[in-house]
Amino acid sequence: MARKHRSNVPKKLTADRSIEPIVLWRRSLAAMGDERWVDAIVDLKLFLPWAEGVDKASTYQNLGTCYLEMGLYDDSVSAFEEARKLSPDDSDLLIRQGVAYACQGRIKDAILNFETYKRRLPPRSRQQSIKKRLRLLRRIERGEAPQNTYRYEFLMEQISHNLEVDDFYLVEHKAQEMISLLPNRPEGHFYLGVAYLETGRLEEGIDAYKLAVTLNPEHDVSRYNLAHALVKDGRIEEAIPHLKLALQCNPKYLAAIHEMGVACDRLEQRDEAIQWWKKALKIDRGYQPAQWRLHEVGEDRAPEEPPLSQSQMQLRVMIPIAKQRMLHPTIVKKGDLTITYQAGQGFVLEDSRNPGNGTVYLGGPFVVGTMLDEDLLDFMGVMKLSLRLMDATNTRDIAILVYYSNGDIFNYQAHYQRGKQIDQIADGQFRVRELPIFFKLRIDSDLPLPYVKKSQGYTIYLNQKPELGLLVTSMVV
Repeated sequence: MARKHRSNVPKKLTADRSIEPIVLWRRSLAAMGDERWVDAIVDLKLFLPWAEGVDKASTYQNLGTCYLEMGLYDDSVSAFEEARKLSPDDSDLLIRQGVAYACQGRIKDAILNFETYKRRLPPRSRQQSIKKRLRLLRRIERGEAPQNTYRYEFLMEQISHNLEVDDFYLVEHKAQEMISLLPNRPEGHFYLGVAYLETGRLEEGIDAYKLAVTLNPEHDVSRYNLAHALVKDGRIEEAIPHLKLALQCNPKYLAAIHEMGVACDRLEQRDEAIQWWKKALKIDRGYQPAQWRLHEVGEDRAPEEPPLSQSQMQLRVMIPIAKQRMLHPTIVKKGDLTITYQAGQGFVLEDSRNPGNGTVYLGGPFVVGTMLDEDLLDFMGVMKLSLRLMDATNTRDIAILVYYSNGDIFNYQAHYQRGKQIDQIADGQFRVRELPIFFKLRIDSDLPLPYVKKSQGYTIYLNQKPELGLLVTSMVV
């Protein structure tokens, strides 16, 4: 569900910074990124009297989104209607209001909105999505699908974003709503099991997975997750039939094959375990979980570290060259991290703990300054929101890396080319209310952001407590 980022409100300071318009705007976007809808609504309403023109339309649009996410459909439809009055040529508003209509149960109005949007010739990448939505709405209209199906599917789409950034508390909340809408569909129970398992509630997770496989006996992923939870709980013999059923559905399911080996090993059937792990490697020689298991039992050597990528090799070559060009550099260190920079020359980031995390930027304009804690947290929230909006139509490349004080790392990378996503990695929880040790953004996107005029380049933040954090950015500010 897209949200507007744009804001042209003057950045004039007031006596109380908490009601400075641009701060309210950024704070509302950060709250939306973290799905704190009530907080976002409060700031958007405070911002509304300052807004004019396109900013006012964007504010109503974001209010509509917040109300929609909270299930306040009447308020959502009304907010989108206000946005459409102010920006009648914005076709995307038809979609957002159409979603609100569909969740509200006003199926004919939703179809009308989607059909109108379709006639306006949307980008090719969106045409299939619109056709899919219309097919579902017409099935609901004909009585072939329950009235709550659209809201159910909407929540399932939202959960996919929450899983990317490990927001399991949100997954749990949405899965429970899915179950309340359509208790006889398996997906809600499956996602509830994921949330329970990932938050340490093993027995509750097992019960949720059991319901999921009862409702859909042939879903291999549910079978595997149930078996994995049972193995984790020490109920090995109960797990094995579920693994066998998962492999009947998908004979090349590597995780299930690996888990069969683990189950056999726990039952002290070492030879059978080895055979299962070797079977996994016959399917994929590079499957590291099986490689490590075989190494641990003395059947294979330890997995080799993958060779340096071409970009990492280039980085190693360029770092000393870039530093030599700086006659009077400033060097800032924080643990394993070092930033070297000189105005007009460039900047270099080095990370002795993680050599793959480095940056060389030569020439070109860049800004060095400091950033208030609250501004950095708002910026992180905006970027978390942006991850939902980025696709092949507006983004070519994005990478975010965050180091937290307790040792946790959040890593996100996505690459788009010729209208398709060709690479995507997400690992760890993106916590946007906890000040990090280090934050790094690399982005090449057409999406507007409230902090910059052009969202292409690097932004690197280094926590310098008790002093303000250091900010180095090549993004145009």
